[in-house]
Amino acid sequence: MSIFTTERIEARKFTEADFPHYADLTQNEEVMRYFPQPLTEAEARTSFDALLANYQADFGIYALFFKKKR
Repeated sequence: MSIFTTERIEARKFTEADFPHYADLTQNEEVMRYFPQPLTEAEARTSFDALLANYQADFGIYALFFKKKR
């Protein structure tokens, strides 16, 4: 379910299917350079589970995706 969409991007809540991508990003040193350190797989899982749980309280962060070119 999209939160909003434009011609080029879509914003939506994360889903369980997004975890592999989330884990890849949070374990990447370059992506995490302004954080204390990259996350381990277990830390990424804990963080992601908390992210999903926040949606139950009607708040959280959202995933932004470029739409595929047609």
